[in-house]
This record gives sequence, C-alpha cells and structure tokens, in this order.
Amino acid sequence: MGTAAGLEPQRLKPARFAVLTAAIAIDKMALDDELIQTPTFIQEAAEIAAEANAMAEHATKLYKEEQAAASLFVRERATAEKARITEGGVDAEVTLDNKVMTACRRAEAANWEMARWQGVVTALRAKARAMETYSQLIIAGYATRDSAQLERRRAIQGRP
Repeated sequence: MGTAAGLEPQRLKPARFAVLTAAIAIDKMALDDELIQTPTFIQEAAEIAAEANAMAEHATKLYKEEQAAASLFVRERATAEKARITEGGVDAEVTLDNKVMTACRRAEAANWEMARWQGVVTALRAKARAMETYSQLIIAGYATRDSAQLERRRAIQGRP
C-alpha cells in the first residue's frame, strides 16, 4: 500500500522539523538575522506542510478504498453463503479486517504529521508577527539593544 510520492506516512523530515522548531524562539540580540531568516523558514515549513497534507489526503483515500473493498467482500461472502447480515454486522467485520486497520493507522499517522507541520507553520507566522511588534517597539524607543542584553544576562544568571 503506497502513499503520495511513494513515501510512507511517517515522520516527515525529522531533521528539518528540529531546525524549524528551534527557529521559533526569537533571539532579540540577532533580530536583523531573525527578520531575514524567518520568511525562508515559513516558506520551507509551508512546503513540507503541503507535502504532509497531500500524504494525509492520499492515506485517507486509501483507507476509504480498503473499507469499501472489505465491505464488498463481506457482503459477497454473506450472499454466497446465503446468510443474512445487517449493516452493523458488515461494519463490525470491516472494522476488524487487518488491511482496514493498517490503512486506518497509516491515515491517522499521516493526519497527525500534517497537523504537526501545520503547527510549525502557525508558530513561525506568530513569531514573524511578534518580531514585527518588537521592531516597532525598538523604533518607538520602548525597547533597546541594552534591554535585550540585560534580559539575556538575567536569564543566564537565573534571575527574573
């Protein structure tokens, strides 16, 4: 059972996930670099999220196809055996089918991965808005480089 682009719905680019989640924090001392790099990070995360979305849609489609095939098989078997089976019985047998359960697990994993990457994109966009606000505070004179240095010094020393 394949998925979109021949990839299994598993952790998509775990190394990039670690890099991009680490980039969510704002380094006030290197705000210029942060302002330059953040759009690139957002673009990269959005591209991976789109890929994860395609994988999730494909895995869900395969799951529905497995359900339909298993349902057809159960109905044909019941007809061949001249047995009566209710829709609830068909659903119960379909749910317990190994292929259906495997497809369900793959679809759930792909959907979870898609949600994870969409969360990274959302966090990076929130970071961009926060940096814009912080930049406006610097321009207005409410925040200075000295205040950022003092804040970092206090963090290193473990003081509030």
